[in-house]
Amino acid sequence: MRLHDILELNARRRGSSPALVSQDGRCQTFAELCDRSLRLASALAADGQPGDHVAILADNQPEYVEAYYGVPAAGQRLVFLNYRLAVPELVRIVNDARATRLLYAPAFTGVVERMRPELETVRSTLELGAPLERFIAPHPARAPFPALDDREIAWIIYTSGTTGMPKGAMLSHRNLFASIFNSQVSQPGEPPENPYFLMPFPLCHIAGFAVLGQHLVGNPVALMTAYSSAAWMRMVDELRITGTALAPTMINMLLNDPGIATHDLGSLRSLGYGASSIPAEVLRRAMARDRPIFTQGFGMTALA
Repeated sequence: MRLHDILELNARRRGSSPALVSQDGRCQTFAELCDRSLRLASALAADGQPGDHVAILADNQPEYVEAYYGVPAAGQRLVFLNYRLAVPELVRIVNDARATRLLYAPAFTGVVERMRPELETVRSTLELGAPLERFIAPHPARAPFPALDDREIAWIIYTSGTTGMPKGAMLSHRNLFASIFNSQVSQPGEPPENPYFLMPFPLCHIAGFAVLGQHLVGNPVALMTAYSSAAWMRMVDELRITGTALAPTMINMLLNDPGIATHDLGSLRSLGYGASSIPAEVLRRAMARDRPIFTQGFGMTALA
């Protein structure tokens, strides 16, 4: 399977069902997400080559998820850029990856302008929003390479592990599906009646593969633009979120937020945690507050 197969499958099975809801209220069905992702793939294929590296600099927004699927569907590789890095660090990664195109959110226009003189291989930049709409509009919602092999690289995520300069971890379609399948079969208990997943991590983090796993089984995903304990609790209660994931520091922030007493959070059935070890006392407090719904995960990009 290839990543875009997830969308094509669900566009046929449940096209009118919600696939993605953003914190600002935008909602895309599976049919709409599939359409836009494949239009992006067609546009990139018409204006590039298989094997091109496409970097993306953005916070959490629907266009980022479209790139998750659309860039690999074009036979190209999506290079994740951590928007918290300094300009020299971003330049080094883009040059090391030999990216030929840079996608970016309007909020990062100034950062891109500062990067531009130092970029060695980028031939074109594309702002998300109106310029992206013009770029994809003339192109068909069709995967340009029907026989694309699942061993092809889909994502490249830079990580430094604990030491050294960031290195690009190359993840194929097959790598990502192996992780998705392992995660799905490891989930404890019966799935909830109306599953709804809240994504609070930056999409530039490997945790974003959780979006693929939720979409594979037809679950809608709510995107947080950026994590705050207050916004997280509000979205859990308003959307009746059943599953989510947090880093231990995020759990600790949540437990120490005085507003937690005013929220129900009773819809939650699964809360994964990872990215670091969790202090035993934090886990005990969380389990006492929110029942034994916690599972631990380990990432694919921790390089020494």
